[in-house]
Parts: sequence; structure tokens; C-alpha cells
Amino acid sequence: MLSNYVTGAGAGVYIAPSADGTEVTQNDLVDNNHMTRVTPGGSDDSGAFGILVQGNGSDIGWNRISGSIAVSDDFGGLDGAAIELFYGSDNIIHHNISEDNESFTELGTYRDDPDGVSRDNVYEYNAVFGPKTRGGIVTRDAEDQNGPVTGTVFRNNSIRLSNAESEGFVCYGGCTDRTLTLTQNVIQAALKVGYADDGWTATDHNVFFGGRRQFTPGTTDKVADPKFTSATNLVLKTGSPAIGLGTTKYADIDVDGNPVGTRVDAGAYQFTP
Repeated sequence: MLSNYVTGAGAGVYIAPSADGTEVTQNDLVDNNHMTRVTPGGSDDSGAFGILVQGNGSDIGWNRISGSIAVSDDFGGLDGAAIELFYGSDNIIHHNISEDNESFTELGTYRDDPDGVSRDNVYEYNAVFGPKTRGGIVTRDAEDQNGPVTGTVFRNNSIRLSNAESEGFVCYGGCTDRTLTLTQNVIQAALKVGYADDGWTATDHNVFFGGRRQFTPGTTDKVADPKFTSATNLVLKTGSPAIGLGTTKYADIDVDGNPVGTRVDAGAYQFTP
């Protein structure tokens, strides 16, 4: 799927469980804010997805996703996600811009389905912002009814969430180092920078800033103002602690198309003097 404009759907793009190797590139997914299921009580509301991923081996990159948010009776009044990954494995989600979606991404699986596996998904060089956004990445392990999700790698992403209820990352349901790895990200959120269950330590070379930190930053992480250009422009300013913080080059270009050279910055944007 290349260079489409999709709006008004329950899922702007749906990658079915039977789909392998799907490519979703350079699309504008705007206001896909329809809930396909809304029921009083329980936890079965569903919809308002820019992209719903249930297949494997997808390449999802260079998309602009906004307005994936709708009223839900089950999930705190609102729900939705730029990219909902439920059931899929070995997908790479990279170089996307997520603005004013309820959350950037949530991962889950079907515990009672032996084929309902969700593992080894990679997120890199994505930018997430907007005053309506309440969540960056949400994932869980086997103690949650929609777990386990394992092997998720989240690296070189930039998140700035100003919403008073926002949380940069959440890893629960028995979250351990097998559940989620955070590397070379810049995460700023108003309510909680992040939450992880006790025992989770898979964090390195990140910049964290904002609200409560319900986790222990690693020895190579920095807790400091990342010095974003603005609330909606996550390019780094001079003096940002993210500049040169990275140690590993995971992509040749950043989310703006600028080259990543021998100096690797944390986040989705390379600093250009």
C-alpha cells in the first residue's frame, strides 16, 4: 500500500493475520476515528486505528498518522492508536509521524489461541506528539489477559506528550526484560515518563523527562530536558543531552531524511548545527 489518503474508518489500514510481508508506505491516515465495537462495561471496545496489524513481517514506514481517537465506554472515555499491533510478529515500524492519536502503539495477543503470538516487533525512528495523545507505547506480558507480548524493541524514537494524563511508555502484566527493550529514545510525558513492573531493566542510552518515573533508569540513561525545538517539532536544539548519546547506528537516515553518521543521537532526529 503506497501513497494513499484514508479517513473515517475503524482501521485506516488492516493487515490480516494471514498476511505476510505487507508494505505500508508513505500514506496519510487522517481521522480514522470510528469505533467498530462499543459496548457498556468489560474491555472489548475496539477501533479508531490508523493501522491495525495482525499479520507478520510487515514493513510500515514513512506514514503520517493523525486523529486516531474516539469515545470508548471501556477505556477511560477515549481509545484509539496510530498503530495497533495485536497478534502480529516480526514487524518493523519505522520513520512514521504520529500526531494527536490517542496513543502511538499498543501491543497484545490472544492468550487462548495457540497461533495468537505477538513477538519480536521493532519500532525505530518514529516521532510522536500532540496535545490529544495520552500514550506512547503500551505492552504487556503473560499476567495480563492480552499477553504475553515478547521481544519488542523500541529504539531511536522521539516522544513528547503534553497531555495532563499522558504516559510515555507502559510495560505491565509481569513485564520483564524479555517483554520490552528501550534503546536510544527521547521520551517526555507530562503525567508519567514511564511505568514498568519491578525487575525490568532493559533500558539504555535514553533521555527521560517530565512526570513521574515508575521505573529505574539505566546507568547510561539521562534524566534531563531533551531541548526539543517545540511541542510539535521534535528536532533537537543545541545543548540537548540526546546529541551523541547513542552508540549503535540502526538506520542510515532519520525521520526527516537526514543522514545518521558516525555520531548517533538519541531519538528520531539527528541534530544538525
